[in-house]
Amino acid sequence: MIELINKTTFTFNTEKQNHLHMSWPILKKYYINTGKEISELLQNLNNNHEFDKLLSYLHQNPKKKFIHSMTHLENKIKYYSPMKKKDLFLKFAYLDSSNNKDVIKFADNHGLPKFEKTIYNNAIFPLHKFKDEVKTANELISIYELLLKDDIKELKKIIKRKDKENKKGNISNHWWEIAKIEIEERNRSLDKKQNVIFLFLLYISKVIEKYTINKISPVFKQMKYNPNNFNKHFQVLPGWRCSSLLAALYMQFYLFITENKEISYCKFCGSPFVKDKSTRSDKKFCSNSCRVRNHQIKNSNK
Repeated sequence: MIELINKTTFTFNTEKQNHLHMSWPILKKYYINTGKEISELLQNLNNNHEFDKLLSYLHQNPKKKFIHSMTHLENKIKYYSPMKKKDLFLKFAYLDSSNNKDVIKFADNHGLPKFEKTIYNNAIFPLHKFKDEVKTANELISIYELLLKDDIKELKKIIKRKDKENKKGNISNHWWEIAKIEIEERNRSLDKKQNVIFLFLLYISKVIEKYTINKISPVFKQMKYNPNNFNKHFQVLPGWRCSSLLAALYMQFYLFITENKEISYCKFCGSPFVKDKSTRSDKKFCSNSCRVRNHQIKNSNK
């Protein structure tokens, strides 16, 4: 059972939220409840116009489930930089969103994808939208893996499946339809391997654009001035300002693709991790804890 500790109005620290290189807030604890259950938890709070709108929204969706958080003090919030966690898009894409415990664990560690309703100590996000976002990310990373493997046979199966979904009027395939139209306008036959590859790269680029356009901008993360250095008086480090966690995730995915990074899977837990120039070519584990646990189990079986 969730209890409100007090009735203080809460707003996010926008200075921290818009920090260079993007700091994203994580509230103390997240839960999954229906609109009716959340509105009952909020009914004792002081009313104002915005609060009434939130209650009205919840009353209109009494059975819909939401991921949400309630906290009583701002110091119960912590901030982190998603762009610094190079495996974060993979963690999101491979999340088992059918398991509510895994959804809550992701929110507890990384926050909500974005804020749709934020008021009175409450951050709220529809559970079905969270699952849809995971599904989209999983599809894109699966396509990318097939492109790396040059698996044209499986890619053509996806073409048939998505075309069939489009005929059923699935709005989520809007960007697929646009990519297909561009291919047709260029008279590119999908009988040719290079055109199949081009179609999927075009589709991925359209989805990335959807999540990042007007939602992310380059910034100078850090500026240093050293008058004693004759060759270089100043140094500027790059960073990104993002409007949401989703924008940061898809910017990370964009860099993932354009830098030709590969995906490996942990020998112990099976979790995916990024292999790049900073990663040992023979790395087999996603973390030191998995490497140590694998070694311990291996020794115990001797």
